[in-house]
Amino acid sequence: LKIDPDWIWIGFESTKYGSESLLGFDLIFQNGSGSLEIFVRSVSIMQSSL
Repeated sequence: LKIDPDWIWIGFESTKYGSESLLGFDLIFQNGSGSLEIFVRSVSIMQSSL
């Protein structure tokens, strides 16, 4: 978690090889001159069938 007067960045990444699931989450909050930008990327869940 990194907080600056102009932008906030939150990154979350979890990997489980037991059930072969991968979860990636990135949130970027920018407020420069009254602007708001939110980016959500890399969200994937993979499940394997026995």
